[in-house]
Formats: sequence, C-alpha cells, structure tokens
Amino acid sequence: MTRQTYMKSAGLCTVTFAVLWILVISLTNPSDLGMFSFALFYALFFLMMTGICSLTLMFFTARSSKAKSQEITSEHISLRQGALVAALLTSVLLFQQLNIFAWWVGLLLLGAVFLVELFFLSRPR
Repeated sequence: MTRQTYMKSAGLCTVTFAVLWILVISLTNPSDLGMFSFALFYALFFLMMTGICSLTLMFFTARSSKAKSQEITSEHISLRQGALVAALLTSVLLFQQLNIFAWWVGLLLLGAVFLVELFFLSRPR
C-alpha cells in the first residue's frame, strides 16, 4: 500500500467519523439517552481526532522527508502519536465535563502522554 492510498483511506474514515460525530451532537439529547450518548460522543470524538492528528502528522512528515519513496515508512509512528494526542484531548474534554479539570490536571495528562511516547521511542527495534 502506498502512502497516498493510506492517507486517502485514513481521510475517508476521518470524514466518516466527523459526520457521525456531528450527527450524534445534533440528533441526541443527553438527558434522554444517558450514558450511551456520552459514550458514543466520546468514542467518535476520539476516532475523529485520531484521524485528524495522525493525518496532520503524516502530511508534515511526508513534506519534510527528503526521500520520495511512496512506501509506508513512518505512518505507524504518526498514527500512534495522533492517538496519544486524541486521548489527551478526549480526556481533557471528559474532565471538563465532570468539573475536575484544572491546569495542573492538564499538565499531568500531558506528562503522561509524554512518558508513553518516550516509552515507545526507547524500545529496542
């Protein structure tokens, strides 16, 4: 699979998740559905943000890369980093809804994401 095919399919999935997320926002009433609508909202938000962040990272990686090879080389790293950023954003949004978010909680979450990324970068290949 080439990089262009991978990015097109990831973009299609991201657009699909974004449309579903907007439908959840516009068609559900949180007081009627309860926990199911919140779980669907946060799951679709996480998947949409994973796609947006990983596609952005893949785009900048491909643009800054001097090698013009079309084979997938570092897309798994971009996907992992996009998922970590999406988990950070989703947890910040969830903590804000639960009224437990403060600036130091955000710093702790950022530190946790940073440590997870350092763990993956330090593993032997």
